Amino acid sequence: MAIAPGARAEPAALTDRRLQARISSRQARCAGGSIDPDEWFPLTVESAQTALSRASHALALCASCPVRAECLELSLRQWHGAGRHGIWGGTLERERRALRRRWLAGISVTKLLPAARPSAPGAPGVPRPRAPRA
Repeated sequence: MAIAPGARAEPAALTDRRLQARISSRQARCAGGSIDPDEWFPLTVESAQTALSRASHALALCASCPVRAECLELSLRQWHGAGRHGIWGGTLERERRALRRRWLAGISVTKLLPAARPSAPGAPGVPRPRAPRA
């Protein structure tokens, strides 16, 4: 089936190489973002809320990224490698774990993304994480 000019292919229809090219392109918000690489890999043994808080800047870049679905698709395909760790497609590892079960059942990432957290903490409509009690 041919894709109409100007239309974008469903991420599942792309090869890993094409997905990688898209998420490395100028379209990707992370490609030009001046962000500390450690923010893409929030390591914490504390709560999931702490990981979310530490990743908020990176997640904010992902929230409106035009290649977010491609990024998530690639991470789910590469789950047993780099795709499991860090932030991909605006999701944390624990979120992708749940999304991956549905993806493996045949649900496309474009349908899964609305089920994921829509934006970073503190963005309009998204509550900020609570500070730990003293």
